[in-house]
Amino acid sequence: MNVISGLAEDDRARVLGFAGRVALTDPKAPIRIIGDGLGGARLSLWARTGFGVWLTCAVTGSLDRADTTVYAADLVTSLAVARGDAVDIGSGPSRPWQGRMPPAGGWVAVGAIDPDVLGERVIWAARAASAASDAELTALDGASKKASAPLDLLDQTGLTVRHATAGPAVEVPVRVLLALSAIGYAPDTERAAVTGRAGVPVRATATWLRIDTVGGSVLRHGIGLPASP
Repeated sequence: MNVISGLAEDDRARVLGFAGRVALTDPKAPIRIIGDGLGGARLSLWARTGFGVWLTCAVTGSLDRADTTVYAADLVTSLAVARGDAVDIGSGPSRPWQGRMPPAGGWVAVGAIDPDVLGERVIWAARAASAASDAELTALDGASKKASAPLDLLDQTGLTVRHATAGPAVEVPVRVLLALSAIGYAPDTERAAVTGRAGVPVRATATWLRIDTVGGSVLRHGIGLPASP
């Protein structure tokens, strides 16, 4: 049994939104939930998209163990049905979470994206991917196959971020913008929350890229700070 407790209504809604978006892509998609290790009140949720981008959000709440993995649809159902403080969120996959996790530290602030610019690029990426998928379906001539955005579009640079005064430029690929669209992290919530912020923060390590929105973060491995000359 995996039990989450201590979720306030807004945190419950955030977890439901996160898990619901993941479940739309795959009901059996695994979501990893990690406690803060202090027996305390912070949980982070992690998932991965089918095109290689990580999704995460953090909430205030407690888990009856340090770490667990559950199916996205089970998490949605459990939180939607059980209204008490303690919620059994299901047993999840028999195998533990597979693959490396992003690093906890070592992140360098690259710069920030204006919320309006981010919103425009997210919308552009979603439309470009939709058009590419439609074109692929047409080419399949009605065959019973699932179209998807081609790799050359996913890996195309959708946005370049550079610090306002100094620092290297980091290229954000279309696949990261599509992840922001899929999880619902941009753009409207950013416009509403930008007061007191320079924009949407972008951070990186040598091998990871991270965009931190109000709703949560998206991360991509294999993209990071360029090597020093």
